[in-house]
Amino acid sequence: MNAKKKVTIRQVLTWGMAAVLAGACAFSTVKLLILGLNVDEEYAVTMGWRIAGGEHMFTELWEPHQTSAFVCAALIRLHTAMAGSMNGMVLFLRCCGMFIGMAVSVYVWRTLRRFSDEATGVLCGLIAFAALPKMTLIPEFSNLLYWGSLCCIMSLLQYQIQLKHDAAGFCVVIGACFMCVCVLAYPSSLIAFVCILFCLHRLYGRDQKYSVPIFITTCIIIGSVYLIYFLAKVAPGGLAYGVRQMMTDGTHSDTALQKLAFYGREVLTWLPILGGLAVGTGIVCVTARRKSLRFACAVLTAGSLLYQIVYWFVGDHPYLMTPMLFYYTAYVTGLIFLVRGMKDRSAKPAEPADAAAANGVFSPERVGLLLGMLPSAAFWLSAMLLTNTGLRPTGAFLIPGVIVSIGIAGGGAAAEGKEGAAPGKTRNALFAVGTLFLLTLMISRCWFVYENHGYKADIFFVKQKALSGTARNIYCRYLDGYDYNTAAELLGQYGSSEESLLVAAPHSLWYTLSPCKVGTYSTISTPVFDHRLTEYWEAFPDRYPDYVIGYAGSEELEAVSKELPLGEVLAEKDGLALYRIDS
Repeated sequence: MNAKKKVTIRQVLTWGMAAVLAGACAFSTVKLLILGLNVDEEYAVTMGWRIAGGEHMFTELWEPHQTSAFVCAALIRLHTAMAGSMNGMVLFLRCCGMFIGMAVSVYVWRTLRRFSDEATGVLCGLIAFAALPKMTLIPEFSNLLYWGSLCCIMSLLQYQIQLKHDAAGFCVVIGACFMCVCVLAYPSSLIAFVCILFCLHRLYGRDQKYSVPIFITTCIIIGSVYLIYFLAKVAPGGLAYGVRQMMTDGTHSDTALQKLAFYGREVLTWLPILGGLAVGTGIVCVTARRKSLRFACAVLTAGSLLYQIVYWFVGDHPYLMTPMLFYYTAYVTGLIFLVRGMKDRSAKPAEPADAAAANGVFSPERVGLLLGMLPSAAFWLSAMLLTNTGLRPTGAFLIPGVIVSIGIAGGGAAAEGKEGAAPGKTRNALFAVGTLFLLTLMISRCWFVYENHGYKADIFFVKQKALSGTARNIYCRYLDGYDYNTAAELLGQYGSSEESLLVAAPHSLWYTLSPCKVGTYSTISTPVFDHRLTEYWEAFPDRYPDYVIGYAGSEELEAVSKELPLGEVLAEKDGLALYRIDS
């Protein structure tokens, strides 16, 4: 008779934590599916809706993020073909985004468990699923850059895994495809393209010469097909004009000096926090009698994570994405773990059975650094160049690098490097930090709602249901939901497909509630109503508005009144008014 296996306390804690995290994942996903509706999400949906409706990119659209709308546009066409209308489109796109996120997390788990162990692979997959740059599920530009960069990095790591097999070249092709997704999400991702070429050359330039040509060739083929597709529909002069207008969008027109000054002010707000965390880290290290740099970095990151949790609940700042310092401390910690792991491995005698590790070329730490950490930083820089949100929310694009560092250094690839030190101390410290990182993300996903313009709200602040149209069955903040339902009521009484509508408000989703054409060059969530409207109407006379809807007395409506002769009020309810435009 076989003896019963003894269940250890560690196993009980592991299983219990896994159950808690699984429940949190399920709850937070349901919450993200049905709660909250912010203007950034509205912008992404409306942009895809315009393209799906046949509007030409780079000519009729001057949206700064229009190249990212191909996924939403395809899904909107699919939903419209099945449902026959736009009703419930936001919920459908969120469900699609949920499945995309699940597929990405499985890809991360299956890749990183090969570099570590099953538990670490699962942790990395859960972090990949939980992390969303804007806490929205739809496949919009920020999510596409996050998912695309993560899958590109995982594909390159798969190339390392399959290096001695025939499938290695296919992994490079897949990585290049995801690289193209990132470029469409943020064209500035060409920086990451150059970075990846450099990293591939540094790793495989001597022994695997075909990796770089395959990556370049695949990207060129996909990019050429994309350009031919649009050049076939648009005259080169019209394309050049539209691209120029897209690049001069009023909401992304800050100069380099203005951006640097803005980033500098953000860094200044972090300095007191970093000072306090540094003092606390020193106290912990002295108390624990640990002089390891990696241990100190792990403590610092854990402190920044705990500070973030406390700040969310007791801080008086109205924005959810504040201070978000833990993205950067976690990335730097992962970087130090991998670099120190490389030094530890090079200081040890080479193992004859592992020729790759013996010459140091393909050590796990080196692979993680060149194929994970550096590309992740390049993707982050790409987002920084085209964003107007600053360092705090943009730090989420460093998460792929954090995940790679946990999967490799936290999975046992690195060791303390000191004689007599237990090899498990380093990976246990990073695994613990990774678990706390995941818990922090889960608290945000489960409890908070990312409201308009980044405002912080909890799940009990969402009280109004969207009754019809694109956002049907989505529960919003009361005023947003009420205004959406009011706009649907007013717009349902007027307009036809031959007429045009201008929404003098940040809520671009209101365009989808009317049969009218969109009467503006951009439906971005931070609209600017200025002379560029007149330029657009001169280029496209059929887009000159017949109706304008907005909040009576608002700054947006006042700006529009300088460009348009507002006529009579056709309908009005609770401060929201629909105007006829005088001929």
